[in-house]
Amino acid sequence: MTSDEQLARWVDGESIHNMTTGECCPDFSCCNPALLVPRETRIAFRDASEAERSSMLWVFLGAAIGTLTEKKVYIAGGPTDES
Repeated sequence: MTSDEQLARWVDGESIHNMTTGECCPDFSCCNPALLVPRETRIAFRDASEAERSSMLWVFLGAAIGTLTEKKVYIAGGPTDES
């Protein structure tokens, strides 16, 4: 499956881990269904610029990490880093 096909299916509410590319859905809901974001957010992600998508991905990653561990996790780098 292509990344575009995976994205279209995710927007429609079908979270599928892309076995061809090894990619999770943007919100990681293919591996944790509880993380599925509302349809409006999925549509906004699909229609967003690359910069906006990058920012949204950080939010999705933070939500996913929050469900995986009770320890504090710090991520170095982010959408505002200049490097």
